[in-house]
Amino acid sequence: MLLPNAGKEWYNGVEVITLLKVFLVEDECVVREGLRDCIDWERYGFEFCGDAPDGELALPQIRKLRPDILITDIKMPFMDGLALSKLVCAELPETRIILISGHNDFEFAQEAIEIGVEQYLLKPVTKASLLKTLEDVSRKIDEEREQKDYLRRFQQEGPEYEQFARRKFFEQITSGTLRVSEIYEQAKKLQIDIDAEGYTVILLTLQSRGTAEYSQTLAERLEELMAYLLRYGEYLLFRCNLMTYCVIVKGSAAGLDEAVRRCLENIERRCGGDEALIRQRIQDAGMEERVIILGKKENPYPYIKACGLYVQPSRYEGKSVTVREAQILNKPVVITGYATSASQLEDGVDGVIVPMDNEGCAAGIAAVLRDEALRQKLTENTKIRDYTNAGEIEKIYRLLENV
Repeated sequence: MLLPNAGKEWYNGVEVITLLKVFLVEDECVVREGLRDCIDWERYGFEFCGDAPDGELALPQIRKLRPDILITDIKMPFMDGLALSKLVCAELPETRIILISGHNDFEFAQEAIEIGVEQYLLKPVTKASLLKTLEDVSRKIDEEREQKDYLRRFQQEGPEYEQFARRKFFEQITSGTLRVSEIYEQAKKLQIDIDAEGYTVILLTLQSRGTAEYSQTLAERLEELMAYLLRYGEYLLFRCNLMTYCVIVKGSAAGLDEAVRRCLENIERRCGGDEALIRQRIQDAGMEERVIILGKKENPYPYIKACGLYVQPSRYEGKSVTVREAQILNKPVVITGYATSASQLEDGVDGVIVPMDNEGCAAGIAAVLRDEALRQKLTENTKIRDYTNAGEIEKIYRLLENV
């Protein structure tokens, strides 16, 4: 089958052949049927989707069918071709219009051009002239669709490429594979201003709690944080992987510390803990006098020393320094059962490991609080255990002796 004028849709750079829909409006029945029947529409890449005797009857069908090409006579009763063309151009700007006229009238042609009509045909219309006009219009439709698809793909792929290029640039800087001159050259290409007296690198990893509601909240917070960091020139933002970002804070020697402080405050405010939610839950339970949030403290050790039970309800930990510090201060310790918890303490000996879910964690803490003998046992065991790094250092010495 010959489809020389079939339209070309573009999806992610793949060309898909489609039939262009054609609608005809002509008040003379003989002319309308003649134009409709003189062409094997599908053979030439078109679909004849409908016709009407005037603009008033045609408009509802055109709105419904949304043809690619509209062929309409100018002189018709009720609503003429120019009035119809104005409405179609306003409502369906992608529909291309071919006007047919029995008069070579300059005023008609001028008005048609102002409206946005694509082509102008004089009666009598022959099969050859109609096909030639349809071919020209079809080619323009193909070109516009290809350009739109290219623009859409560019808009989609552009940010992805930019993120990749920025990440690669960051990796090259941190690995030391670029000379200073190359760093400035790459930064210029990526439109990254790296000139500053000093720099501080902040690595930010966000972790979801696994629920859809929290993941949505995290995504919203992350979007807000990214918008903030990209707004100010003192921050350079790089994405390391799915949930890890690097923020390079740059500034003068005198102002760098303040810039870092502001950055950390904004990260904490947008992506930090759920302090506001926790405070609300405390208020809802009427526990304001029993549960007091102190906030961050530069020196937490007096508070750890004064406490009766140290609780670390973490979801993820490597080797928690604060847990070890609480043990050194001879405090009974409760931690949740995160992956590395067994390496942190001996359950029931110098600490207690409780479940990570809310109910299990609360029940475990309550059980330890009720059991004074257990708390005393945990405290006494911390006094006889060695929490220093002396043993690990001794292992290193022995390894070096055997080299």
